[in-house]
Amino acid sequence: MVGSARCLRTGVAVMVMLVAFASPALAATPSGFSPVTSPSIAQGTLTGVDATGPADAWAVGYRYTGTGPRMVVEHWNGSAWSRVTLPSAWAGLDAHLFDVLALSPTDIWAAGSIGELGQSRALIIHRSAAGWARYTLNQIPTGSGQGFLYGLGGSSHTNLWAVGLLGKKPLALRFTGTSWSFLTTPSPPVSIGNPLQAVRVISPTSVYFVGNSEQDGGIFYQVNPWALHWDGTSFSDVQYLNQPFEQPPNSAAWVNDLDAVGSSPIAAGLGVNLDNVQQGAIWRLSSGAWNPTTPFVDPTSRSLHSIQAVSATNVWTVGHRTTTTGEMRTWIVHWNGSSWASLGGPNPRPGDSLLNGISSVPGASTLWAVGESGGTPLILRRN
Repeated sequence: MVGSARCLRTGVAVMVMLVAFASPALAATPSGFSPVTSPSIAQGTLTGVDATGPADAWAVGYRYTGTGPRMVVEHWNGSAWSRVTLPSAWAGLDAHLFDVLALSPTDIWAAGSIGELGQSRALIIHRSAAGWARYTLNQIPTGSGQGFLYGLGGSSHTNLWAVGLLGKKPLALRFTGTSWSFLTTPSPPVSIGNPLQAVRVISPTSVYFVGNSEQDGGIFYQVNPWALHWDGTSFSDVQYLNQPFEQPPNSAAWVNDLDAVGSSPIAAGLGVNLDNVQQGAIWRLSSGAWNPTTPFVDPTSRSLHSIQAVSATNVWTVGHRTTTTGEMRTWIVHWNGSSWASLGGPNPRPGDSLLNGISSVPGASTLWAVGESGGTPLILRRN
C-alpha cells in the first residue's frame, strides 16, 4: 500500500511516499501510559504539553470548525482536565497552537499561528496572574511572508525563545523581560523553506536550535535537518545533522523536537531509508557531530515527534507507527541508559492515533503525552 504523511509542526506540507509491507512483531513491553478523560472536542488534536507540578499541567492544540481552525488550551488541576476559556477578541479567529511552556501556574506561554490560510502570522499568547493576553509581534519584519511558531524554550523571562518559519526563512524571537525581539539567524540556502522546529535553553550562554532545510532537487525532494547554537552573544554557523540512512542522490530526514541530557542536546524525528520508508531517528550531539541512531528499523513507517529527557538513564520519545493496513498507532520509545525499548502505546478510539508531545512533571514521576485518536484529542498519563 502506498500513502503519504505530513511532517508535524511545519508550515510547509511535506509529502513523503510511504510503502507498507508485512510487519514483524516488535519486542515490546508495557508503556505504562493510560488514557485520561479530557474535554470532548470533535475534530481536533493536541500538539504540546508542559507542567509545573502534579496539580498544574497545560496542553495546547487546535480544533476544526465549520469556519476554520480554532486554538485550544486545556488545564490539569490535579484531578481533572478542563477546557480553558480564552479572550473572545482573538479566541474566535483562525489559529493553531503548536507548543506550550509552563514556567509557573501564572506564567504560561503558548505559540503558533493566527490568520486565514495564506495570511498566517506568528502567534504568542501568555497567561499571567491577570489572565490570558496576546502579544503584538511588531518586531517581525513585514512583507516577509506567512509566519509560524513551532517551538518554545527557556526557564525564565530573561532568556525565553520562540522559533518557527517566516516566509521561507527561519524565524527566531527572544524575550528578555518586557518584549519579544526578532533575531536574524544563519540559514541554509533557501529553496522551499528552512523552518526552525525546536529550541532548547541549557543556560543563558548555551541555546540549541534544530530545523529542517527543505530543498527542491528536481526529481527528488530533499530534506536535511540542521542546527544552530547561541553562545549568549551570537549564533554559530549552520551545522547539518548527519543523515540516518545513506540515500544518494536524494536525502530525506526531519528533526521534530529537541531536549538535552544535562548539557548535551538530543533530538528526535525521522529518516527515510533506501526503501522509501520513514523510520524513527534520534540524534545526539557528541564530539562536535550530530550522530543518529535508528533503533527500530521496520518495513512499515514510523516517526518520532517529541522527546523528553528526564535523566541520562530515563529518556522518552513519542510519535506514531503505521500498520500494514495504513493506520497510524501511538508509538512510545524509552531509553534506560543502555538501550532503547519500543513500548507501543494505547489507541483508545477507532481510526488513526498518534502522539505529538510529551513532558515530565517536576517533583513527580508522572509523564504526560498528548496527540489524537480517532480524530479527537488524546491525553495519556504515566505515573
